[in-house]
Amino acid sequence: MQVDRNTREFLEEAQASPFDFHTISIKAAGDERLKMAVSSNTQRQYDGRQLRMLELPDPDALRELAGQIKQHAWIIWTITWIS
Repeated sequence: MQVDRNTREFLEEAQASPFDFHTISIKAAGDERLKMAVSSNTQRQYDGRQLRMLELPDPDALRELAGQIKQHAWIIWTITWIS
């Protein structure tokens, strides 16, 4: 698999780091308090978004517009990056 220069540099830096992601992630995966906090916060954010959506005049139209803007920005970025 061929990777770009930035990815290669990142992987080299990560490999040289003393940070042991595997061990830390296993410990975090078993941390019930952490899992409960993440779950609770995720649900709170979701509920808040749903309530805000009810306040918008036409949330589906705004979501569609946002998607079009994102697609347009992606096309512009891609064209710029390739050039």
